[in-house]
Amino acid sequence: MRKEKNLRTRVVTGVQYSIIILWVAITLVVFGWVFLSSFKANSEIFINIWGLPSKWMAVNYKNAWTHGYMNHYVGNTVIIVLTSLTVSMIMGSCTAYAISRYSHLRWTKWISVAFIMGMSIPGQIIIVPLYIRFSQLHLLNTYPGIILVYITILLPFTVFVLTGFFRSLPKDVEEAAQIDGCTRFQVFYKIFLPMSKPGLVTVLTMNLFTLWNEYFYSMMLISDEKVMPLSAGLYNLKNQQQMSMDWASIFAGVMIMLIPTVIIFFILQKHITRGVTDGAVKG
Repeated sequence: MRKEKNLRTRVVTGVQYSIIILWVAITLVVFGWVFLSSFKANSEIFINIWGLPSKWMAVNYKNAWTHGYMNHYVGNTVIIVLTSLTVSMIMGSCTAYAISRYSHLRWTKWISVAFIMGMSIPGQIIIVPLYIRFSQLHLLNTYPGIILVYITILLPFTVFVLTGFFRSLPKDVEEAAQIDGCTRFQVFYKIFLPMSKPGLVTVLTMNLFTLWNEYFYSMMLISDEKVMPLSAGLYNLKNQQQMSMDWASIFAGVMIMLIPTVIIFFILQKHITRGVTDGAVKG
């Protein structure tokens, strides 16, 4: 029986690793193909599909950055994402702290359940009434409108994860700080936030990736290129360059969108892994 169990465990583990390796291989192949294509001439993309570029044409990135207005889209994305992240992290951390430290009150349980339910609502269900209401309030094609939507998207996940981290922190530290004269806000700001750094970094990074790649709401609520973020702008770039058959600039635009997230992930990889592991154990 033990041998059969060990054999079954090895088979399951082998299948799992095989799936992961296959997924990583496909991802790297696609990423490499897009990267090489972004430096090729348009004619070479279809002739020399998998080979190295005969001439590395960095001008493709210049065309995408200036003629494709990627510089403008990146600027819009930075404004929208930074504002949304800042507000959502402040609101989410304060809410999570209140839920974790006032868990003996009945209303905190229902608030926590409401945030969890908010994570399960598909955007397709609410987009029509949301669009109508935004149109009435003149929030379409505006920074405040899309930022308000993004904050609403991020809050449930932020509160859910940080609540678990705050609950895991010992109450003795909080009581000792209050005996030393710290107010409730000082306990939260000077003790809880530094001790929850892995969780904060994990949530911040996950939220950053969510907003950077968000496409649905930006396409539904924004049609003005002056306010359009990067994901929707990339679709515009595809339409513009497709008419001129400039496929290389499209690939360059894709790389412009991918490179920041890849760099951020590798920089914060240790913090993300630690935050996810600690959250799994503490939650």
